[in-house]
Amino acid sequence: MNRPMPCTLFVVCRLVLVGACLLASRLLGGGWPAAISTFGQHFHRMSPGEETWARHEVSRDLVNWTNAGVALPPLPAGKVLGACGAEVAHPAADATQAPPPWHALLVLVAPGVPSLHLLSSADGRHYALHPRPASLRIPGATTGTLSLLWHSPSRRWVLGTPILDEDGPAISFHGSSNLLDWVPLGRVKGDHSLGGLCEIPERRDKGIAPWVLMDSRGEALIATLIDGQVLPERLRMGTVHGLGSWAFLPTPGVLPPHGRRLVVGLPIHGGSWDGGTPWEVACEDFRDGRHLVWRPAAEFEGLRTRSRLLSVPRLSKAGTNQLLGSLPPSCELRMEFPASPRHRVVLRLCNEVLRFDGGRRELSLGGGKATLPPAGDAESWIIVRTPSQLEIVASEGRVRLATAIRSEEPSGPVVLERSGGWWLSIRHLVIHEWDTKPPAAFPRRDPTQ
Repeated sequence: MNRPMPCTLFVVCRLVLVGACLLASRLLGGGWPAAISTFGQHFHRMSPGEETWARHEVSRDLVNWTNAGVALPPLPAGKVLGACGAEVAHPAADATQAPPPWHALLVLVAPGVPSLHLLSSADGRHYALHPRPASLRIPGATTGTLSLLWHSPSRRWVLGTPILDEDGPAISFHGSSNLLDWVPLGRVKGDHSLGGLCEIPERRDKGIAPWVLMDSRGEALIATLIDGQVLPERLRMGTVHGLGSWAFLPTPGVLPPHGRRLVVGLPIHGGSWDGGTPWEVACEDFRDGRHLVWRPAAEFEGLRTRSRLLSVPRLSKAGTNQLLGSLPPSCELRMEFPASPRHRVVLRLCNEVLRFDGGRRELSLGGGKATLPPAGDAESWIIVRTPSQLEIVASEGRVRLATAIRSEEPSGPVVLERSGGWWLSIRHLVIHEWDTKPPAAFPRRDPTQ
């Protein structure tokens, strides 16, 4: 009668063990968004580790990452809610801190009232936990992306932290001159756990770097620091649209020393960084207002091994153009053709079908749809393929769609079809193939060009 008891006890013990492992994982900081920053001619990525609170990796191109080789120092016990990093290029009032430049990491740790901790490094490899905890305590802070910006006019840092309290979700702002002593700078309502505050270079006005406040959906507002308060302007900035728009998270980006905002891609399904490609983001004025313009980053272009201008031979099947046998695992296809409301274009590639309706200005890929803004005299597309994702970017980056690649299926030919059995004139068609060798140093490019 009692024979099932050992089995039941085993199941209960196993469940308790699994629960303890999950709890330990949470206390070590599992689940917080990775933080990327630049220092010492390298990109530094801090992401949740398996045995330590963070895994530290470095890269020169945002595509290839290697372990930094030195473990980060342990933090006070608790769950890590988020982290951020920045290069400190100005002298600090605190004499105990290293002379500039040095790399600063800020980490928000719970339980209890979440508290901020500062780590510093002079070489980007060996970090030390500052002996004095920062003064900042943030009730209601949640797991999410931390934002850190330097405000030159007031010579202080501004930190944005996602919170959830009795007033609902919001992002809370604090300011500091030394990354240790903080004062409140207000809050803005909305879900910003995957958004936050970032600087975006202007493509047309050199030297102007507006602050942009993004929420987790990719909605953007211009933000300004006025009289000690971070305030969003009423005018909403147009951003990208369509399902899968934020396969590229708005804020896990970095501002390299030469003044460009870079955002790293994530696959649609899952939170892995594998297969992501870097994009460059800038502000530009259009007829319907200011927009965020996206284009492939110079770091990714630095991996180019071969570029081919393609001719489009006419096949026996009317209205069908086979572009090439198959796409490489990692590549970029750029194409341009005249804009016309009569165009109904179908592009078949990587076992996916991309459809475009020129009359309704509608683009669809992998179950997602997006409406394009009015075009000029040409449609210009950038199609990026990585081993895990296929993405199209149109209308100067204002519209993007992405879908996961079904790796179990072979890649077929790239075919462009024009309904009605007549020809589509393609003005420009080029394919850039990539390899995985990182460049020797950061490519430099003027963001205003």
